[in-house]
Amino acid sequence: MRYRVVVRLLALLALAACSDEGTPTDAPADANLCMDFTNSALAGQTSSSQDGTIFSADLTPNPMQEVGQYWSIGLRFVPGRGVFNDGLATGTYSIESDPETCGLCATVYWHVSGGHTGYHVRGTYQGDAGTVTITSFAPVSGSMQNIHMPLTFADLQAPTGCVRVVSTTFASN
Repeated sequence: MRYRVVVRLLALLALAACSDEGTPTDAPADANLCMDFTNSALAGQTSSSQDGTIFSADLTPNPMQEVGQYWSIGLRFVPGRGVFNDGLATGTYSIESDPETCGLCATVYWHVSGGHTGYHVRGTYQGDAGTVTITSFAPVSGSMQNIHMPLTFADLQAPTGCVRVVSTTFASN
């Protein structure tokens, strides 16, 4: 009798820790599953600050499109750091993974609607591999290949454990 009570209690505790899909609520559905974006061309905006030049664009079409969600990518070019230690220059470079020291950083943001308060970033994926070819800085343009970005932050259950940008070109408006 006591054994059955313990088994039922453990089963209830396991169910309480899972979402509707049966996965823990604090982890993506499959931490090893990468969601691929294969955009043919990204048109975005460029901004500059003391933290460098940032190119940003929405990733579309979204392979996991749900109402109230969208994905965006940011490339940051920081002169005096990492691959741009000697200044910004066109060429082909490897993504650097440490956002505190990188000269070339890639980040994907998962945005979820907050209703009347607009969209909020609910997940961040930081690039740790892949290459970026920069053909111009005025305006920013180039291409990305095999950018791998594992999940580094999520305050909701993230839909995937990593994001991969297989191949795309990019240009600022």
